[in-house]
Amino acid sequence: FITDGAVGNESELLLLIDKSLGNTRLHTVGIGSAPNGYFMSHAANVGRGTYRYIGNINEVEEEMNKLLALINNPMMQDVALTWSVKDVEMFPSKAPDLYQGQPLVITARWPKNQYNKNTPLNVNVAGKLPNGHWQNNITLDNVSKTSGISTWWARQKIKQLSLVRNKVSDALSKEQLKQEITMLGIQHKLITPFTSFIAVDEFISREQDRTLKEKHVANLMPKGSTQLMSQAIPLSNTSLGSLSYLFSGFILIFISIFLHFIPFSQALVRLFTSNKSVDDFE
Repeated sequence: FITDGAVGNESELLLLIDKSLGNTRLHTVGIGSAPNGYFMSHAANVGRGTYRYIGNINEVEEEMNKLLALINNPMMQDVALTWSVKDVEMFPSKAPDLYQGQPLVITARWPKNQYNKNTPLNVNVAGKLPNGHWQNNITLDNVSKTSGISTWWARQKIKQLSLVRNKVSDALSKEQLKQEITMLGIQHKLITPFTSFIAVDEFISREQDRTLKEKHVANLMPKGSTQLMSQAIPLSNTSLGSLSYLFSGFILIFISIFLHFIPFSQALVRLFTSNKSVDDFE
């Protein structure tokens, strides 16, 4: 699925993908200076595929060849993890398929009373290979509290809750999920769809009795955007080639105006060459 992701109904599309995808895998590719990364990364997550961003249109062929080489070499599907402790929160809740050279990254959390430092933590990983079934038991003997792990876990849980919120239809469930996402954002100091950062500057930059001055500030645009008519028409340099279409449109408009006035110009030529009055010519 290759697009700049310029859509405004992300929730409806993600729900459609989740309901209709079946056993298909969805890989998304964003091309250009400002694709909708939120929608495309979530679509790949729901579609159990990968998301690839190509910022430079000159790298499209190289990056697409890498993507095709990746998905042409599937290594394992239907990956399942079984933990030796109970009440494990794992994200993503359904492990993705694995392709050649791609690692399996899982974020998990369990209650403290379920883990004994003197007893190693075991995780059984199983999956389906092209030629049969595979499983392996992994011992995690270096589990420790590391700075940043809780923040990473919170990001993954917020992502999972956001996907679940897109699926539910009743207002009560949506509100409960919203509150849970909000509390996670506040607790871990993260930006979410319902939380944001506020910068507080205690430095007084203008005294109350000082006269205000107006100054126009140029709008910020994504890197690579084309600026026309003093920012009246900001265009993103995406794979669609919108700038060339715009210039082609202007040329066609000028040609149509010229062709529109050709009969009138021919009539004026005949009028002056025949030395007749306008009334005679009409």
